[in-house]
Amino acid sequence: MTKKLFVSGFTGDIWNAVFQKLLTQKYDVTWINSRLSEFEIQKIFDENIDLDKSNILINAVGWGNYWMFHELWDNDYQKSFEGNFLVPSKIFKFFVKRIRFLWNFYQKKIDATIININSKSSLEAFGQWSAYSTMKSAITMLLKIIEKENKKYWLHTKEVFPGVIKTKLLDKMPYIPQSWVQDLAEFVQDFLKEII
Repeated sequence: MTKKLFVSGFTGDIWNAVFQKLLTQKYDVTWINSRLSEFEIQKIFDENIDLDKSNILINAVGWGNYWMFHELWDNDYQKSFEGNFLVPSKIFKFFVKRIRFLWNFYQKKIDATIININSKSSLEAFGQWSAYSTMKSAITMLLKIIEKENKKYWLHTKEVFPGVIKTKLLDKMPYIPQSWVQDLAEFVQDFLKEII
């Protein structure tokens, strides 16, 4: 089955590298700018989900936030909540809504998968990453719930948990587990091999 890909992100290095690689390989790709309104996001799915293709939503939305727990202010948690949980969950919601609507309307199996590029820090605790890691962990649980609620619609979820990718964000991180550092091009190549 051919694939219809949706890639959500804004200007992050990982998102941009994944999106550009998919374009060069001539996949049918639709970009979802994470700063679009809910109406605009819903319209993208309404107009582009294809009944005859495998529809894959790749989420690469994320917002780095690296402070010691006792140094965090309320707005630090709010920013991390918005960038790492709220925005991705809205994008997931409109994808799921459209899949459910089409299945109910046509009574036809629609192949659909959400793939979330998460972070190894959602699985393993490290100092100075509390706001970021907390929200990344929360999105993992949300995806498990989405899959459970939508089994009858054949909707699946999957996550990848990269370590610290060599991007501009490295300059902002006060603490970097050296064993986690990965090359961006290698990550993108391995990621696309796994999903495409």
